[in-house]
Amino acid sequence: VSSLVPELALIQTPFLFDSHAEADYLLDNHLIDVYAPLLAEQGLQFLSWDEIGFHHVYGKQPILVPQDARGVRFRVSAGLAARYFAEALDADVIPLPFSENITGLQTGLVDAGANALILYARTGIAAEAPHLTLTRHAYTVNILLANQRWLNGLDELQRAAVENGWMDMEPARALTRAEWQEDLAKADELGFVIHEIDASQRAAWEVATAPVAQRLIGELGGRAEQVWAAIQQAKQAYRARDAADSGG
Repeated sequence: VSSLVPELALIQTPFLFDSHAEADYLLDNHLIDVYAPLLAEQGLQFLSWDEIGFHHVYGKQPILVPQDARGVRFRVSAGLAARYFAEALDADVIPLPFSENITGLQTGLVDAGANALILYARTGIAAEAPHLTLTRHAYTVNILLANQRWLNGLDELQRAAVENGWMDMEPARALTRAEWQEDLAKADELGFVIHEIDASQRAAWEVATAPVAQRLIGELGGRAEQVWAAIQQAKQAYRARDAADSGG
């Protein structure tokens, strides 16, 4: 979808979201309003977010801090955010389709990468790159869409079936999160080692990848600046709400 609405790449900016709660709040209460009009300009009707989850770094060897990734053959997807993240680590960046990732790991073409847990633990990647560092550096979603012209051609009953034929986001997210929590609990059985990072290590990741945001904005052009400003305003609204809820 980001080939039609490039500004969507900003959602995957490293360390944009600090928690699932923040991501949920921004996506549901602010970012639909930001992105739905941009999608509509391309003839697309927004229907729902579809969670993939936070991305983590995996490798044949542990990668606990950014310096550990320097020079490592790091697989990235076609998205700009993923590539800029790896470049910020001074990794040896290898663009590779997901379907070729296992072969790449087996042949030594790549030795590391990043992905959400549900795309790592049970897809064969864990067997080839068994060290998973829970960086939680990028939150990713799919987007459920409909062709607007086609949707407008449906009768009232059909249109309602399309627009309401999806599980509500909250229970859908709960199912996805239960799946990856189960995978974490079964790490030994699935053949991978979990590496949690402490506050100082997380800070090192954040500092190393901080330039990615402005680099993305500059490369995307269009209305990226305005979208980024709207995202920052939404984050401020979340922090204010969170402070009010906690009595701070």
